[in-house]
Amino acid sequence: MSTETAREGPEIPVAPPEAVLPAVRAPADLAWTIVQMRAGERITVNEGLIAAYQAASSPHSIRALKSDVEAFDAWCRRNNRIALPATAETVADYLDSRAGKGSRPASLSRYKASIAKIHQLLELKDPTPAPLVKLRLQAVRREKGAAQKQARPLRFKGPVRDVERDKARGLNVRALLESCGNDLPGLRDRALLSAAYDTGLRASELVAVAIEHIEEAIDPEARLLQILRSKGDQDGEGATAYLSPRTVSAIAAWTEAAGITAGPLFRRVQVRRYKARAAVRGRPIDSISGRETWDLRKTLSKPAVKARVEYDIGTV
Repeated sequence: MSTETAREGPEIPVAPPEAVLPAVRAPADLAWTIVQMRAGERITVNEGLIAAYQAASSPHSIRALKSDVEAFDAWCRRNNRIALPATAETVADYLDSRAGKGSRPASLSRYKASIAKIHQLLELKDPTPAPLVKLRLQAVRREKGAAQKQARPLRFKGPVRDVERDKARGLNVRALLESCGNDLPGLRDRALLSAAYDTGLRASELVAVAIEHIEEAIDPEARLLQILRSKGDQDGEGATAYLSPRTVSAIAAWTEAAGITAGPLFRRVQVRRYKARAAVRGRPIDSISGRETWDLRKTLSKPAVKARVEYDIGTV
């Protein structure tokens, strides 16, 4: 197994000989990332604990943890520091370094949380609660400010005081809905935008909506949407969202035009556009040269063809 030289001198194994690891590892395996880190002592890798964490976490969370841990380990190697177990001074200096390169306080908090998580998974002492780490983060927040940039809210009628009486102005959902065409892509986009406004779902959650998830509501013109899983619902407990009559009407128009009766609701629409073609008169056979005699179709006339658009509805 590969070794790394600790700051104090001798070569020390990254993982102990008793750690049972497969001969070949997938690059995405978190355990493989851990055993590659620069260690200052024997580290026992509890694969069962790591496997349980990966099973309980979303793929995005695992990728983020791997990315943060690999960046921390690379910094430790460049600066002759020990990544496992890390000291409070090492963590504080690392966060200072990232702050100096433009990382925002929220990103620094995530890096700190990732370092804490990797120590917890290896049952090592967590260096992040140390006063030195907290004070360094406080100093960065004081210097840069902790407020996060957020997108301006998209409202149904825009920035108006009275949503019932005032006319819509600025960028608003109503204008977006009215701008959607009556072709298949337009019908789908209108239903998608309206459902997104009603439910507040993310893009990944919207594309997971199926016809079977829509149920009747007390209001006969409205519907209820069963949300099986969302980013904030890692345990899969599910939730219910309200679909307004406006959205129900848009969904009905889209599904009827697309012929969708079951399965995914918001599907890919492939558009094929064909240009118009003018009529072509046939040519007398005696006007065809020697090179063209192999294709006698040139003697035939061709009717004009109108421009047309064809749509293919995907299964997802």
